[in-house]
Amino acid sequence: MVIITPNDIDLIYKASDERRRFLDIAISQLDNVYLLALLEYNRVLRNSGMHCLKNFDTTSDAISVLQVFDHQLNKTGMVIYEKRKSFIKAFEPIFYSVYNKLCQNRETPVINYEKSITCRKFCNITQQ
Repeated sequence: MVIITPNDIDLIYKASDERRRFLDIAISQLDNVYLLALLEYNRVLRNSGMHCLKNFDTTSDAISVLQVFDHQLNKTGMVIYEKRKSFIKAFEPIFYSVYNKLCQNRETPVINYEKSITCRKFCNITQQ
C-alpha cells in the first residue's frame, strides 16, 4: 500500500531525488529484484567512493578496481532503470484515472520518467 500525505507535494516542486526516493520506496515494496538491485547499487557506490578516497592516485590497479565498480554500477543501474520505467508505465493509467476524477477532467496531467543520461552513454562513459 502506498500512502500519499500533504507533504508529498514535494514530489512536484522539489528536486528529482525526492521523486526517485518515492519511486524507490514504492517499487521496493512490490518488487524484491528491484530492492536487491537498489541495495547492491548503493553498496557499490559507497564502496567505490571509499576506494577513491583511500587510493587517490591513477595507478593501473586503482583504475582497474574502479572499472570493476563501474561494471557493477552499470549492471544494477540498468535493472533499476528498467524496473522504474515498467512501474511508471503500469502506474500511468491508475494515475490518470484518479487524477481525472479528482479534477473532473478539467486538466490533463502528464507523468514522465526521464533519465538524465542514456544507458548506452552511461556505459561508454564509465568504460573510458
